[in-house]
Amino acid sequence: MVLVSLVLSVLTYEDVEKRLRRRKSKMVTPLLVLGVVVLGILALFVYNRPESYSSIELELAQSTMEEDETLDFGSSSVTDSDLSSTQVLSSGNILSSNSTWTMVETESPVVEVKSTEVPTKSSSIAASLDHTEKPPTTPIEATTAPKAATLSPRATVIPVANENSPIVTQPAANQDPVKMQTLKPVAAVATTAPVHAKAKVIVEMVRNAVHDLNWNDGAGEMCEKNSSYITTEKLLKPFPYNDPTFSGYPETCQILNKGHEDNGVLVVLGDSHADMSKARFVKLYKDARRSYKPFPTVVFKTRWGRAMLPCRPEFPKNIEMVKSIKPQAVLFVIHWVQYINPGGRSDRPYTGPPNCCLIEGQTCKEQNMDDVTAIFKIFQEEVSKLTAMGIKVFVVDQSPEYEDMSPNHWINGDSVKVPKPHSHSSYKKEKGWLLNLIHSAVIGANATLIDYADNYSHGDTVEFTDDKGHPIMSTVGHITTYTARNYLTVVDQVVNAATLSH
Repeated sequence: MVLVSLVLSVLTYEDVEKRLRRRKSKMVTPLLVLGVVVLGILALFVYNRPESYSSIELELAQSTMEEDETLDFGSSSVTDSDLSSTQVLSSGNILSSNSTWTMVETESPVVEVKSTEVPTKSSSIAASLDHTEKPPTTPIEATTAPKAATLSPRATVIPVANENSPIVTQPAANQDPVKMQTLKPVAAVATTAPVHAKAKVIVEMVRNAVHDLNWNDGAGEMCEKNSSYITTEKLLKPFPYNDPTFSGYPETCQILNKGHEDNGVLVVLGDSHADMSKARFVKLYKDARRSYKPFPTVVFKTRWGRAMLPCRPEFPKNIEMVKSIKPQAVLFVIHWVQYINPGGRSDRPYTGPPNCCLIEGQTCKEQNMDDVTAIFKIFQEEVSKLTAMGIKVFVVDQSPEYEDMSPNHWINGDSVKVPKPHSHSSYKKEKGWLLNLIHSAVIGANATLIDYADNYSHGDTVEFTDDKGHPIMSTVGHITTYTARNYLTVVDQVVNAATLSH
């Protein structure tokens, strides 16, 4: 292509430009102007209808589906289903299955908090961090963290022997057999991804995904200064240390479906990962309006790069706001791996409030395992107060996150190379020490855990693209607006929980 351009340039100069310079006709200038006008008109047509002239655009148009179509991740009705790979039976209860075993729920798990005191002595985990400056890489039960909540589930895992006979669990040592539940057998769920054809991923798709970050579009107007969602914020105890903030990322308050609190209220608290979820709420709102169904008022209280955790003043302030407003439901969306990354000395005396890490992907000296333990202890205590008030609380789990999931790494010249998908179970093993703490706190608070990755996985395989070739992620662990809008069905249950029936 470069050689052709060079040859054409030489020929144009020798055979066109030199000839025109030597001609003295008065028609030369008008003809040149006319030629420029024609080229301008042609350029306008190309700009407005690129699919008629560009082979890349033609390929994109052929592979792009309408945005309201949904992806078949192993099922033809995934977006219409309220089920995910993790079945939430009720607040605090999780039922899961694999190809060999079936978990049978018998009674809600009992959570025991060994101590309500803030830890003052580092654990053995923190001691190891002092030498490696990295979090534990092997799964650690939440009960091993100092003074963390421990679980005593009253359920037994048994193999499915006969699909036609009922399954009865064996009672625990101190369990009343009368309270046992008898469940029908559940078919085993394959953990391997089904084989299915996918559309080709092209460069234009990847470029569009990288910039598909229009999270706030259609998500409502900003809260007024005298809004009760702002005025009821209270910091009962001042933060004793200089809390680092970035003025470029201010705290925002946005209201979707304002003035319809009689249909229910949902409060979404979190960082930019809460912002990236907005597109799904907007779609559900539009669907409800088209079908003349009630839809709750949704309040987004978010701040980029800020942990909605006890290590930041936004957490206690918004907890007080929620207690005052008493919404029907609350959703916490937290980028856990960014803020929980202890690397501080294990012998450092603990002083509250606990510290969070600032820079993503790096262990930080200001946080050790005492801070981590205190963060989850306080989080569980405060969320427990909300659920005790009858507020339904949902917490988003830490989904698998790797650098190569960002599509900006896939482009190589004019071609795209999509990396091999990751295993969800492998990520759980790798981050087991953190996931165990998250799950223990959520269950202990009688809240409900949901996982966004359920909506872009085939069995154990975390997909990088949908079946039409559109990348799932945009950049730095954020899903695209397109993905959130069309596939993030796991949050539909949150809207349902917040909607009041009339």
